[in-house]
Amino acid sequence: MFEIATVFLLLMWVISFPFSKKTSTKEGFFVSSRKMGALTLSFTLAATTIGGSAIVVSLKLIERYGIWGIMMDIFGGLGLILLSFTLSKKVRKTNSLTLPSILKNQLTKTEYRIIAIALIIAEVCWIALSIKGIQIAGHFSPIETAFITFLILAYSLIGGQWSVSKTDIVQFLLIILGLGFYIFEPGKSFNFPQKLPDFYLVYLCTLMLLSHIIGPDIYSKLLSAKDEETAQKGSFFSGILKIFFSILLLFAIKKGFSIQNINALIFLIIFSAIVSSIDSMLITSSSIVCEDILETDKRFFIKITVIVISVLSFLLAIYTPNIVSLLSSGYTVLLIAITFPVLSFFLFNNIKPFFVITPPVIFAIVFLLTKSNQYSFFASIIFGGLSLAYTKVYS
Repeated sequence: MFEIATVFLLLMWVISFPFSKKTSTKEGFFVSSRKMGALTLSFTLAATTIGGSAIVVSLKLIERYGIWGIMMDIFGGLGLILLSFTLSKKVRKTNSLTLPSILKNQLTKTEYRIIAIALIIAEVCWIALSIKGIQIAGHFSPIETAFITFLILAYSLIGGQWSVSKTDIVQFLLIILGLGFYIFEPGKSFNFPQKLPDFYLVYLCTLMLLSHIIGPDIYSKLLSAKDEETAQKGSFFSGILKIFFSILLLFAIKKGFSIQNINALIFLIIFSAIVSSIDSMLITSSSIVCEDILETDKRFFIKITVIVISVLSFLLAIYTPNIVSLLSSGYTVLLIAITFPVLSFFLFNNIKPFFVITPPVIFAIVFLLTKSNQYSFFASIIFGGLSLAYTKVYS
């Protein structure tokens, strides 16, 4: 598996090399000089949002809920389609570099920095979780995992968002072709369990829907689009591609696709998916550090930031035993914290302090009473949603 991963990443390096001269500016490195077309945007958004963790989680959910288990991924695709009709044009119109910088003029410096730091921490944890997934899927030693991480870092550094978007096309096509080949391979048929959705699955679907409407990696891609129409088209077709992937994955699982019986083909599919997320998260997190924390456009600091984030993520992956539960709780709180400030900004052209403070407070209170992420999440979403509606109607 190590040889497959190495050859694959060397191929990504070759694809990235022609774009090395396009990253001399901050805009070139982080948002492809805002020249990304609809086709590239569709593929890179789809590849980024699929991720290896999504495949692994979907496999677990289908083992538990049967066909209903794929709904989490489908809701992610629906989120991208909903984004295309609601916020995609507005996001691109801001001409910002990052999600926090969209909100910068409406927040105090302290609020702005807190949101930026929280997003960076979440991104680092996601990268670490993805690196851990690579190590587990390939049965790699820490040294082999470090080398794989270095190769991902290397091609991401060469061309920034240019490299990431172009290699995402290759990675997405490999995922689709791999699943397609697996469907037609002879083998045992998996019988789906017959279990109806429960509150936990509804929670995951809602979380996935919202995270595909508002999220730092997705907005980083939209801000790379050459214009507002391209951002809308890219978001819409990426949602279609994600739903197509979900259906294909369901058929592959029906044919016995499983990480328990991993072979070269299954590893390549999962590895492609994981890498397509890691490179995007590296660019997004480093852009937030440079734009929103350091406020620098010097190329040296941009490169150093990407390297530091890669090293921190690798160390977290290797030496943190229970990163999954920490990330699950942390990402839920983060989504609550950024959702309503963003919606407030796009609905009212300003961010009301109420929407910055109240939803996380509601989450904390309900969590203390119930010890449940699910109940706390829905309490915050319902309260925030009703507050937004009331403000919209009576403002």
